[in-house]
Amino acid sequence: MTVEIPRTPPEAARDHLTPTARAALGRSAEERIHLIRSGSWIPYPRAQQIRERLRWVFDQPPSQRMTGLTLSGPTNNGKTTIIRAFMAEMNGHVTAADAERRDYLYIETPPFPSASMLFTAILTAAGDLKAQKGTMTQKMFRVQHILPQIGLRMLFLDEIHNVLAGSQKQTEVFLNTLKSLSNHLRLPVVLIGTENAVHVLRTDAQVLNRFPTVELPYWPSDASFHQLVRAVLSTFPLQRPPRLTAAALQRLHKVSGGALGGVVQVLQRAAALAIKDGSEELTPKFLEAAEV
Repeated sequence: MTVEIPRTPPEAARDHLTPTARAALGRSAEERIHLIRSGSWIPYPRAQQIRERLRWVFDQPPSQRMTGLTLSGPTNNGKTTIIRAFMAEMNGHVTAADAERRDYLYIETPPFPSASMLFTAILTAAGDLKAQKGTMTQKMFRVQHILPQIGLRMLFLDEIHNVLAGSQKQTEVFLNTLKSLSNHLRLPVVLIGTENAVHVLRTDAQVLNRFPTVELPYWPSDASFHQLVRAVLSTFPLQRPPRLTAAALQRLHKVSGGALGGVVQVLQRAAALAIKDGSEELTPKFLEAAEV
């Protein structure tokens, strides 16, 4: 049973919260737990820097040699979340007159490096009802025809480490296809994947130059990790500020492995326990209980 407490905490208890979290303080316990579990944008500096870099790539003038980007980092560390936040930002800039235009397409790299499967994925995302029909060459020509029609300005290719599932020759053909597509359409391409994929890209100097790498590594156990935890907790609509010790933060780092996804999951469970308990204050005991 959830214990309710007065819903109007002192102003000092709200200072650490984001505007969205403060606005949710008046909701029921169940609603706030649902909001916490739903997740929201976490305003930490590295993520902001990467979003600004994406905007720089997005805004570059068309040329015969477009510069893309590779966002590299371990799994469960926030790469796709940053990309989706950037895409949401771009959606917010679309006017009624541009409703039929698509500033970007987001697709996942095929399970193995196949140019035909890549074109199928692009055509599907672009809304082509015949995406799976035709030879690889026919699909390529349709991609070259359709993408300019929809006004595409950026292509996101997630899980780029899937290219490792093929032979060296298949990988080379796949990467050359990406370069050719970017050249022909004057379109920047953003690759997202683990560190392993970066090693493959480094075997081709042209690919490496075309897709410079921005890294998002695991978080070290230092002041930056503490700042990250504060940023995450600022999005949780708890009635009282958190009260965590240095030992509790060190334990959280060990349990999560320094991965953003792991940190968020433990903190979400701990916050839900604090709300259900009625204390509304995230303390070390809730962190420990959330590890189970």
